Amino acid sequence: MIYVSFALAPVTVEQANWLVNDTKGGRILKGFRGMPPVDADALRKIIVTVSELIGTGLLQEIDLNPVALYPTGAVVLDAKMKTN
Repeated sequence: MIYVSFALAPVTVEQANWLVNDTKGGRILKGFRGMPPVDADALRKIIVTVSELIGTGLLQEIDLNPVALYPTGAVVLDAKMKTN
């Protein structure tokens, strides 16, 4: 099982789906130890949006940590960005 996956920006929704599902964490999103499944589509949208931002060349770095996933929706709790 893969723990981390990478792709070049910008990524498509299909690529984001692969990035999420191809890791060990992807299984946890479907529900784990009695917890309900979380909104993996919201995570995919975050991945696509961040990759589009990076693809513009306006940002040198971006760090989203943590990102909270819920049964419906997601929230980026902290973000740090460095512009070019």
